[in-house]
Amino acid sequence: MRSHFCCAARLNWKTTEIYARANLEMKRKALEKAVDGSTLPRIPSWQQNKSLLEWLHSL
Repeated sequence: MRSHFCCAARLNWKTTEIYARANLEMKRKALEKAVDGSTLPRIPSWQQNKSLLEWLHSL
């Protein structure tokens, strides 16, 4: 009975993993459709903040 439980638990995890991956893929595709790539900044705003970068380098 224990081996049956282990196999069942593994199958449930695999099923959950498949759904989790599908959801992430669907979110990625939806975001790509919703946002025009030309509207996104090439450099993230935090990388443009010199004082923040200096503080991070000092850590």
